[in-house]
Amino acid sequence: MRKEDMTVGALLAETASIILVIAYIIFQIMYLYKYPMMTISGMIHIAVIILIYLFFTVLSVYPEWIHRLQANQCKGSIRKYSLRMVRSLKLLLIVGLLIPSIYDVMGKEMRPVYSLILIGILVILVVYYEYQIIRILRNNRK
Repeated sequence: MRKEDMTVGALLAETASIILVIAYIIFQIMYLYKYPMMTISGMIHIAVIILIYLFFTVLSVYPEWIHRLQANQCKGSIRKYSLRMVRSLKLLLIVGLLIPSIYDVMGKEMRPVYSLILIGILVILVVYYEYQIIRILRNNRK
């Protein structure tokens, strides 16, 4: 995270995402201990959550990559909305992966509708922030 983008909210979101990723990894290790035949699957899940975290962290450092803007164009409200979108998506996706992991460790099965709800919330979040960013870009061109 760049120094200019550090706010209390950003630091809290980053701290929460780190804690949630660690919790997810712990639950995956517990699941592997409970069901040792799922070792490869569990390792893939751990690798995926780390890659997701790294991907969104890189995007939060370089939010101009989201819209293929120049660094000098991605400032002000555009940068603010881009960073909020990336941080919100990162937290929501990590929580969305953590909840089924908790259910797996408890030995319960989640309903398939959970995935649809999570995808719907992610899409709504992206559409909202993208609408705000596109609106600002259009107003800047006039």
